[in-house]
Amino acid sequence: MAKEKSLVRKQLEKKLKKKIALWITGTIGVTGGAILIGMFMLLLIIMAFLPIFGALSADEEEKAQAQTLVGANLPPEVLKYKDDVLAEMKVQGLKDFHLDILLAIMAQESGGRVTDVFQASESLGKPPNSISTSESIKQGVKYYGELVKAVGMTEKFDLDQTKLILQSYNFGSGFIDYAKRMNDGKYSKQLAKNFSATQASNLGWSSYGDVNYVENVMKYFNTGNSSIELLTGNFKSPNTSSYSNSYLTGHCTWYVAGRRHELGAGLPSNLGDAWMWVGNAKAQGIKVNNTPKAGTAVVWQRNQYGADSYYGHVGFVEEVKSNGDIIVSEMNVVGLNVLSYRTIPASQANNLSYVY
Repeated sequence: MAKEKSLVRKQLEKKLKKKIALWITGTIGVTGGAILIGMFMLLLIIMAFLPIFGALSADEEEKAQAQTLVGANLPPEVLKYKDDVLAEMKVQGLKDFHLDILLAIMAQESGGRVTDVFQASESLGKPPNSISTSESIKQGVKYYGELVKAVGMTEKFDLDQTKLILQSYNFGSGFIDYAKRMNDGKYSKQLAKNFSATQASNLGWSSYGDVNYVENVMKYFNTGNSSIELLTGNFKSPNTSSYSNSYLTGHCTWYVAGRRHELGAGLPSNLGDAWMWVGNAKAQGIKVNNTPKAGTAVVWQRNQYGADSYYGHVGFVEEVKSNGDIIVSEMNVVGLNVLSYRTIPASQANNLSYVY
């Protein structure tokens, strides 16, 4: 067991050392010469502090190792910082739809299990894990905001731009310039591999960064319902651009509230997270039962039939079939702010709750 822990420690220290250089060299893109040599000198100085600042306990090391096995749900250690991240987002002028992306980055970077939750100390030229949680959130959100502005995604969610931002958070902002030069400003996995190979060659390393970073972070955007086959067809497209309510943009609650309002059957703005809708609706005298009807909001409780373990899930009932199956439209199953349709079998539909 001691040997296994020692191996984990070595792997983490190696990862931390490389991450320092990602922040430094990534900001200047693919370069060489005197600038790169100077950055190496700074890198060597920072590395000297790793034994002091970079050490983790054996338990933390094992947790960090397990964190590489990403899943569909944000861990509670990350979700407890939701309000703090949202508050800093407002300071940085970021729209609400960025919240899930930032929490997913935190989940991938630290799992919320170390003080430097965004692993942002390196971007300040400091040793790893050497800043407080509040400083980490401030710097992590600020750096993310700079990447958002660099790619131009300020007003509306864009999946392609999000992928470019995510990979740049790992590689450094130089990747954005590289993408503009080499691929018309668009992300691709091959582009990430090419950039990584070039940087690794310049640095004399066997690898550079995590070319799978986008995939690892994107896994946190799914609710667990995505394992159910999605429908395709000539469905009437809701006018989501007209939606305006207090729920977080792109989330399932935001979509259902907007869809209901669009059809003249609005819902209160204070029903809370998806799993809370049943209790809060009843408390306000709104009809709730287990009988599906077109136009109602269908509610999944936490973990119910694969729904998110923290938020639960809501959808909009488009149609009730003669056999009891229902067709629902929803968001945040395929991805944040992505509208999709699927059939819920009667065996499940009869166990769900419907808000009228």
